[in-house]
Amino acid sequence: GAALIQPALCVAETLIYRTGTSGVHAAQIREAFAEHAAIIEGIAVVRKHRREGFGSQIKAFCDSWAADHGAELILSIPTNEGARLLNEKAGYTVVPPDGYLTIKVFDAQGQPLHIPYADQRTQDRGTSMWAYKLVGQRTQHFEIGVLAAS
Repeated sequence: GAALIQPALCVAETLIYRTGTSGVHAAQIREAFAEHAAIIEGIAVVRKHRREGFGSQIKAFCDSWAADHGAELILSIPTNEGARLLNEKAGYTVVPPDGYLTIKVFDAQGQPLHIPYADQRTQDRGTSMWAYKLVGQRTQHFEIGVLAAS
């Protein structure tokens, strides 16, 4: 099996663009995501070894690696029912496909760095949803939530 884990800079760039944030605040958002947020993508297990726990082991390793490298927030993008179940089993909150992931990023003094932001995964190429997990009991840099579609 395999997975890709990296700083969640793609999420930072989308947030910055969609909120119109610039200058110092944009730089602080990039820094927060680079140093304190990770995104796990593409967990894959050879078909003949699926349902043997390898996906859970890979997910746990990625979570541990992210925590060891300073992540307060771990994001994931389940694209099928198996991935959704894997994320839920690993303790992630999975945002329904018609729901929104809300993100607020704060500076070192606890001040918000941008206007409120909510992101919904598009369903134009099949199922895609957000999943997230906070490392530890609280995070200094992020406030995360779920907004139901109306």
